[in-house]
Amino acid sequence: MRFSKVEAEREAIRLAERLVAADGGAGWTCLGASPNVLAPGYKKRKNIIKWSVAFDRSSGGVMIDGPVVVHVDIETGAADYF
Repeated sequence: MRFSKVEAEREAIRLAERLVAADGGAGWTCLGASPNVLAPGYKKRKNIIKWSVAFDRSSGGVMIDGPVVVHVDIETGAADYF
């Protein structure tokens, strides 16, 4: 399967948001995604398949919890907290 970088990033964010929502992640805001270049096999041919997605939770401009990072593999659909 061939993804553009933008499509792969969107898919990574979608999978990460699904994991956070399943854990009662109300109020968490996605800060963005970036390729997880330290993960073994992060690329398959020219496709980046392993991503890190960061989330932040704040209320009234005050951070409630520290940021959360979710590692996502878009090829397998796996997402897990770091």
